[in-house]
Amino acid sequence: MRPLDTAPAVPRAQRALAGFQRVTLAPAESRRVELPLRGADVAYWNVGREAWDLETGNLELLVGTSSRLADLPLRRSIRIRA
Repeated sequence: MRPLDTAPAVPRAQRALAGFQRVTLAPAESRRVELPLRGADVAYWNVGREAWDLETGNLELLVGTSSRLADLPLRRSIRIRA
């Protein structure tokens, strides 16, 4: 997951892990995998308010075998609303 908006309210990592599930497939096998994404998965700690905040805006969800190797062929943009 990575923010798409130009200026987030606080500095954020370029990518952040928001869900994970190991799936083993045989050659040519496919399977549907669902990873629920909650607001808490993308929230940040607001020091001034001393509370968790959920920033509105666009996020790009990246799915693949390895973020370290940048093997993330599936992408989807989502919008977070207040």
